[in-house]
Amino acid sequence: MDRSTILIPPVVVFLCLCGLVVLAGVKDHWPVQPRPCEFRTFTGIPCVGCGGTRAFASLARGDVVTATTYNPLAVAGFGTVACWLGHAVMRARRPIRPRVPPTPRQRARRHRWIIAIIVIAILGNWLYLIRYLES
Repeated sequence: MDRSTILIPPVVVFLCLCGLVVLAGVKDHWPVQPRPCEFRTFTGIPCVGCGGTRAFASLARGDVVTATTYNPLAVAGFGTVACWLGHAVMRARRPIRPRVPPTPRQRARRHRWIIAIIVIAILGNWLYLIRYLES
């Protein structure tokens, strides 16, 4: 794998998330405000993404604790992407060594674990938002 191709996906995702943080930080100065959450309006409970804009706005101000109270998964996702970028930079700096590709069975097992972790994180975040996110 070429060194530049290692960096492209995490850099693009990190820059997009940084753009969202900047936009959330200045959204109060827009002439038009975002619509309220349709899921919450219809059901009365917050969706998985509720509080995400407020969390990113708090991140834009540098207030990580408040951001985490609004939507822990949004902050964790931002941190995960930052770690992914750091890992990619470290991989790009190392000499390229031939890797033994995982077997299909190993790949499937790894994907099942990743999917399980993501589902548990989303459900845990949603339960937190239902319990603690104010109206």
